[in-house]
Amino acid sequence: MNTDTVTLTPQQQLDENLRRDVEALQRRQPHLRAANAEPLPGPLAKAFTAEELKQFGFIIRPVVASDFILLKRLESPLYRQTFVLAEHARKIKAGEIPPDAAPPATKYDEEECVEMIYQFTRPLAEVRTALQRGRIAFRETALQTITDAIPLARMDEFPRLVATVVENFTAAFSTAVQYGDPKKDENETVFTTPAPAGATVSAGGSTTSRVSPTATPAKNVS
Repeated sequence: MNTDTVTLTPQQQLDENLRRDVEALQRRQPHLRAANAEPLPGPLAKAFTAEELKQFGFIIRPVVASDFILLKRLESPLYRQTFVLAEHARKIKAGEIPPDAAPPATKYDEEECVEMIYQFTRPLAEVRTALQRGRIAFRETALQTITDAIPLARMDEFPRLVATVVENFTAAFSTAVQYGDPKKDENETVFTTPAPAGATVSAGGSTTSRVSPTATPAKNVS
């Protein structure tokens, strides 16, 4: 009997944990596709339309399971926003705030905004590869890819690009929380993220995420 054990490096262990997380999220997708039938809220007033985005040279892709894993590793404000939106949905369901109350805003600095744009306008494989080079290298890659490519004459449109990315994610997750079912797990709420509407993104599949009522955003370990 072979009793040898394989010792993984910290990076290998992290990659293995991420792989398992993504697989666990994706396994739940077939059971929750009915959520895709419900349309998402309209885009924010300041967000780009699909045609405007195309003219600006960007295409924002749908939110998928892997995005939640990447946002967690990046300690992204969008990851923190999932907790804000989950709590906001709980308050609406409990009657603590009006159903049409706007969720609290999450603050972002300029470089975090660039990272968000990079993540949701580039292929996931490219984003993962960039992050494997390290956290600092990832930010530099995002800056070179996004802001270095925007002419100075169009920098006044940068906030609209940020608003479009945030709207895309917020709309997906805000609709997702409608499908939360606290009875599925004792200490977790399971959410489905339906495919985003076609106003600012192309079609895509649903994803699943879990938010514990007592959880707090994790610190980056890269």
